[in-house]
Order: sequence, then C-alpha cells, then structure tokens
Amino acid sequence: MTKAELLSILRQDITDDEKAELILALPRIRELDEDAFIEAPGELHPAPEVEVIKTWLINDFHRHLRGCCIYCAFTDREESRNGRAMVASIGFPDRYPDLKGYDFILKVNRAFWDSLDLDLKMRKAVIDHELCHIRIEDGRYYLGPHEIGEFSGVIERHGAFTDHLKQIGRFLLSDLIADEEV
Repeated sequence: MTKAELLSILRQDITDDEKAELILALPRIRELDEDAFIEAPGELHPAPEVEVIKTWLINDFHRHLRGCCIYCAFTDREESRNGRAMVASIGFPDRYPDLKGYDFILKVNRAFWDSLDLDLKMRKAVIDHELCHIRIEDGRYYLGPHEIGEFSGVIERHGAFTDHLKQIGRFLLSDLIADEEV
C-alpha cells in the first residue's frame, strides 16, 4: 500500500473504528512509499504515522488547513519549554532549506512517541493540539497561542472564575464521566 492509497482511504467516509485500525496497523505497514516523504536533514526523519493522523484530523476537524503544506517529522532531539519536555511542536521550516515550499513543520519526539504507551486517542490529541496552533487570517497562515491562559494555582484557589474556564470544566467533567461509564 502506498502513502497515496492510504491517505485516499482516510479521506473516504469510513468509520472512526476503521480509521483507528488503519492507523494502529501503520507500524506494521512497511510497504509505505517512503520515497513520497522528503528525507529531512539532520535530526529529522519521515513520520508517516503522524502524516496519516494529521490528514485524518484535517479532514475531520481542521478543514481550513486543507491547503496548508505541513511536513511531519520525527526528531531524535529532546526539546523542552519552561522545564517541561515537549512531545511535539509546530513551527516554520525556515531552518530547513530542503523543506522549501512547506508552510510548517510538525516535529514529534520519536522516543516519546515510541516508548510511552500512547494509544491512538493520545496520539490524535498530541497532533490535534499542534494543528490548533495554525490559524488563518486574510488568506495567510500564522501560529497562534493557546486559548487557555491561566495558572493552575489560580484555578486551584479560585475555581473556574470565568465563563471560558467554566466551559472547559464542563468539557473535562463530561469526559471524566464518559470514561467512568466505559
């Protein structure tokens, strides 16, 4: 199966369970057309699993990104921000001349992706998080900040004191309840 065939399948109206089976099978699918992926320089390596999840999420939730060129790569370098290890990051590919023509590069820490017991739900959440940074205004893509900007200590001391925090609390509570029902 080539990358093009796999991506074509994911664009079709198949169930989420069928998509999940395909993505979970990816590590076993070694016939993927590796030549379809640019071999990134240095510490970057093609990430077909990330490419498939990215495509799935764009088709289902981020349709505004359909014209955006995002190169997906695994990295061997461990990156951190504010003392916290980063699982993934999205940025401009300016440092990588071989990626000319791409709008963004989505880098995923390979050791984290492989070593931890990341299920499909968590992998999708990691990639979805990075895609949420990409915004479009006046036909131009840019990177935006997180929508939630509050310190955990403030929330701990004062609770959900804004409508936005209350909405987030409702989302989290419904998710916790759904997990308990399973």
